[in-house]
Amino acid sequence: MTRWWHGLLAGWLISGASVLSGADPVVDAVTERMAARIPETLRRECWFGDQRPYSDRAWWAEQAKTPEGRKRIAAAEKLLASPLPVPTDELYLEFSRNGNRSRYQSVRSNLEKNVTVVAAAWCLTGDPRYRERLEAALRAFLAAKSWVLPAHDRGNRIWKGETISIDLVSALLGWRLAVVSRTVEGALDPELIQELNRQIHARVLTPFRDMLDGKRKADSWLTARTNWNAVCLAGVTGAALALEPDFDVRARIVAGAVRLIAHSLQGFGADGYCFEGVGYWNYGYGHNLRFALMVYRATDGAVNLMEHPAMLAAGRYGEAIQLPGGMVPAFADCGLNARVLDVLCQWRNFLAGTAAGSGEPFWMDGSLPMVALTPPVRRDRTEAVPEKPGKAAFSWFPSGGVAVLRPVSGGRFAAAVKGGSNDEPHNHNDVGSYVVMIDNVPMLFDPGSEVYTRRTFSKDRYQSCLLNSFGHPVPVVDGKLQRHGGGTACRTIEAAEQNGVFRWRTELQPAYGDPRIRSLERSFTLERRPERIVVCDRGKFAAALSFETALIAPVEFRKTAPDAVEVSHGGKVLRIKISASGPFELVPTEIKEDSPTRQRVFRLGIRLLDPAENPEIRTEFLIGN
Repeated sequence: MTRWWHGLLAGWLISGASVLSGADPVVDAVTERMAARIPETLRRECWFGDQRPYSDRAWWAEQAKTPEGRKRIAAAEKLLASPLPVPTDELYLEFSRNGNRSRYQSVRSNLEKNVTVVAAAWCLTGDPRYRERLEAALRAFLAAKSWVLPAHDRGNRIWKGETISIDLVSALLGWRLAVVSRTVEGALDPELIQELNRQIHARVLTPFRDMLDGKRKADSWLTARTNWNAVCLAGVTGAALALEPDFDVRARIVAGAVRLIAHSLQGFGADGYCFEGVGYWNYGYGHNLRFALMVYRATDGAVNLMEHPAMLAAGRYGEAIQLPGGMVPAFADCGLNARVLDVLCQWRNFLAGTAAGSGEPFWMDGSLPMVALTPPVRRDRTEAVPEKPGKAAFSWFPSGGVAVLRPVSGGRFAAAVKGGSNDEPHNHNDVGSYVVMIDNVPMLFDPGSEVYTRRTFSKDRYQSCLLNSFGHPVPVVDGKLQRHGGGTACRTIEAAEQNGVFRWRTELQPAYGDPRIRSLERSFTLERRPERIVVCDRGKFAAALSFETALIAPVEFRKTAPDAVEVSHGGKVLRIKISASGPFELVPTEIKEDSPTRQRVFRLGIRLLDPAENPEIRTEFLIGN
């Protein structure tokens, strides 16, 4: 590598700070040092891992005999049983007409599956039926006016050909198509491969280079502290490593991506907390890991993103957020069925030096084995083992005000509580929310995310009762729900366990923004022997205001006494005793919003009959069986 190139790269890195950082002048010293090492450590050849080409028939024949290989062939057979799904212009434009994004996205996702799964089956078997379907699917993508989602194409300008931009799905599509192209190169129509490579450059690689060079306005995700940054950079980097023949251009793209990945790392709490929820940890941090593994392997281990403290801290979240049975609290835009992906913990351990790696192919998304992501065997690993979920009595994330409580010594209660703020990525207005489980069964819960529509990411987001505070077990003051935005962060007063009792107290007043609310304190206490949980809300108001709190459950509440209800779910029974500073009524409501899991959501309002200056409502939870 010439000194001229080192000087050029260093100059670009310095100038890039002003071009790309915009209002965020923070320069991450760790990723800057890593980026500066790329020119001298990156492999010279165009590289995409140890991916075997179609021509290596012996290797593919061996893979076809494995359980994973047989699974891919079976999946491809199912796809061939149906006509090729082609996303039409009418489907693309539906979002701009009525806000529905699901129908187009479903068809498009199916088409991408037809590319990757069928490509894998063709490589495994050599069956010409798979080649024909693969060619048809590739031509469908080549004919598409846009590779981005309609929801990310404001005014349909990309679809109209007026501009070009990169989003989550176009970046990942570029990566996957690049791997397919390199794998089947020489075995598929050369003109088709040539056009495929041209479009990957035109729709993904060239726009990214132009943003780095300041030739076009930077997409917002380049400096976003969210999953977008990690996902898009992983896609662009994967495509560049697979396809870009010019070493200097490839090195510049990878170095730029290494520098920019610092923004997504800044989006995690200092303690590793993922404000976007577990589903987005899988997606966002998962692509931080994919990116890190690609760079690690492309530099023969010389550049390891896991050396960044934020990358390591965010990795610990995977164990620390888990409840019994691998369940997780559905805070923020998290699905009720979300689970931490084991493979991500394996990748993290490999990069952190606590696991050796298997060297076996990893079949990404049921498609071609992304061997670029396969950790080789490390000889320098330590023998340290990460903490397993359930080992500690509780995990505490100060940055999010979140505590996760696990049963110990034969206990049956588990819980999670959330303070934080209502100014977070993929925010729900949920300051003070909590989850209660008996054994592995959720009894009181956070209902999680809704099916995304145009409303979800608009000014009307909090009309949804899954996203606003009505759908969370938090107070309503003077008939008003929690607000969102800046200045809503609650203040943690206490979060500690001593002598078998965990106490969490927080000040909720900022979430309501009403100057008449002098204080609104919520306490959550878990006693381990005998087991019980007590939640108490106490207000100090400048005037008598109406006041209520709520319980949220996946099943209907059954009233057993004027001051008691119970929840029966999954063969478990939770008994709830209610007391208050004055007479109260119980107001049951079913929240009817569009949940991805179709889970029914029941809210039990506990409403004081008279306004009060110093209201108090206390709920006590006991295991009923």
